[in-house]
Amino acid sequence: MDKQNFPPSIYDRVKTAIKSLNLDQYQLAEKLGITQAAISKALNGKSDRSLQRLVMLLSKEYGIDFEPLQTNSDQSEELQQIRTELKEMKESLEKGLEELKEMISKLEK
Repeated sequence: MDKQNFPPSIYDRVKTAIKSLNLDQYQLAEKLGITQAAISKALNGKSDRSLQRLVMLLSKEYGIDFEPLQTNSDQSEELQQIRTELKEMKESLEKGLEELKEMISKLEK
């Protein structure tokens, strides 16, 4: 993906927000629990997913408001696909946990 999927101003807004925190990319990455490479990709327009995640984390951890963000229909579809995949992963993990509990219960008998 490239920078065309987000308004140009979002990159400037994110960079300004990061500068206001007085943190370099390495420090910010450590505080947000992501890699410096993910931040770099986000800020250089190499990964829309990294930018979305960075915006979400900055909003959540530092209360920085980036609204309103314009998203195109492709991004909405991609977000819906991600939600669906996460839901399927959650269901699979829950099923696996139940199976593990049953196995432990049988072993304890």
